[in-house]
Amino acid sequence: MATGIAAAIPIILKPYENVPVNTFEEKNFSNNFFEKYKADEKRKIYTIQKDFLIKNYSSFFEEFVDCIGNDDTQSDNLPTVKTFEEFTAVFDYKIRNAEPPYYEANGGAFSVLGCVCECYWLFYLGSYKAYLEEYSTLFHLERMIERAMKNPLASTVKFGIYSS
Repeated sequence: MATGIAAAIPIILKPYENVPVNTFEEKNFSNNFFEKYKADEKRKIYTIQKDFLIKNYSSFFEEFVDCIGNDDTQSDNLPTVKTFEEFTAVFDYKIRNAEPPYYEANGGAFSVLGCVCECYWLFYLGSYKAYLEEYSTLFHLERMIERAMKNPLASTVKFGIYSS
């Protein structure tokens, strides 16, 4: 089993349970992060606004690929969908053979600062040779992406450690 740096847009997120320090604070998220989510305050679960995701995922991915200068990524072959159900079907982890971008409904594989991502759209897998001392480094990457990109989904990006 390997671990490496990854980036995703959380679809469903919640605070960590049984953690002595509260990390579910606005300071651990990009500016305006929660504006793109619907909150179930009673259960403390946040779900991305699905229409917002569907409207922006394709242009976000294209802009991200351009931003990082990654010619290996096939942004031209990105599936086009009209509903969230289509989105989860065409980006399913198994259907895409774990090749980003894909939708993952197993939050245990992706560890980020501030929350548990129960489901996410993983769009970037970095090096599996990276070593990390603290999550604040990944938070800095989130802030850079938010400022470098114009797409409104940029403020929903979470960088984390991905285990495969």
